[in-house]
Amino acid sequence: MTCEKAFEVIEIELGFMYDLLYTKANLIHSRLGSVCRYVSLSYTFAAFVVFLMIDQSPYSTIDKGITLLLLIGAIVLEIYAVIVLLSSDWSKLWLSKHKNRFVDLVSKFNLHLQSCFGLCFLLPLNKRWSNFVAQYNLMSHCIKRKSTKGSGIKDFINKMLEQHWYKNLEPVPMDLKEKIFEQLKNASSMSDIRVSKQLFACSDDDDHEKKKCFVNLAQSMEVVDFDKSILLWHIATDLCYYIDQDNDSETVKKLIHMSKLLSNYLAHLLVKCPYMLPSGIGQIRFQDTCAEAMEVIEEREYISDEHKACEVLFKENTEIPPSQIKGDRSKSVLFDACILAQSLQFLKRQNNWDTKQKWETISNVWVELLSCAASQCRWVGVIERYFKPC
Repeated sequence: MTCEKAFEVIEIELGFMYDLLYTKANLIHSRLGSVCRYVSLSYTFAAFVVFLMIDQSPYSTIDKGITLLLLIGAIVLEIYAVIVLLSSDWSKLWLSKHKNRFVDLVSKFNLHLQSCFGLCFLLPLNKRWSNFVAQYNLMSHCIKRKSTKGSGIKDFINKMLEQHWYKNLEPVPMDLKEKIFEQLKNASSMSDIRVSKQLFACSDDDDHEKKKCFVNLAQSMEVVDFDKSILLWHIATDLCYYIDQDNDSETVKKLIHMSKLLSNYLAHLLVKCPYMLPSGIGQIRFQDTCAEAMEVIEEREYISDEHKACEVLFKENTEIPPSQIKGDRSKSVLFDACILAQSLQFLKRQNNWDTKQKWETISNVWVELLSCAASQCRWVGVIERYFKPC
């Protein structure tokens, strides 16, 4: 099965589940539903015919015009409802299971209705998923906060608007879908879906610095602090992006785009939809990390964009572990992310990786984090978010 076909099947199955749980599709596509639709359409046509046949002289032109317009509108809506019904996945599944002359007649009738009334463009073709994902970037957030910092009222207004200001939507490319499909297909053959041990397994090399880097990378993938892993790799991906963004290779550009897309999407979930991720202290980590990043940016007035901010952070001296400096006072992972980015760059030099291998590793990490987030999504939190009583 191809990637595109697999995603199409998954979307259809999820559509069936959604229809069963949240809509009246089960009733609409039953015999009783079909009879009700037929009766409704027949009565509407009958009312239209009777209206044309009766003597209309006692009524004013305005009343007759309004009544005629309402009847025509009702007929159009009924026909549209029939077209949508016959074009649904439920009807297609039923038609595929019952191949006979009547089924062929129904299919031709549906196509004839669509062409006659020109309603094809009104069908909900993208009803399942827009193929866009939300994006949220910590560095952009900090830079915009610096540029808009002002009076108390201005700060309050900015805080009220930031939920939509720092968020945008990006389309999901087919390359990313194929990568997710392939990595999950490979992971399904393992006893453990997590691949961090394969990605960052320590070799028997005696190089102390190299082993230290592998340990840093492996620890960054711990499931215990899932929100920490997302923030660490989100910042580290940004730092690596501003080092390699001028690379001319099309393959590298695709890998960078996929990594950034997943990085910003999971950051959006962490900041705006924490109920969809495993329980943790993601909001506290995010706020502390933002506060530390703002300190670094505001101390250096020449930092005016993300590129300069990432350049400064990448060059930070991280010989002393951040935990020894700040202890437990702050949950910020800013400088831990700097160490992670430096470790990736160090291993690129020491292992003779090219930029493509480095970004393949980063993109594989993000696909793994995405799969872990999906498998541990707290459905109870989602229900509470959308169905909490007033």
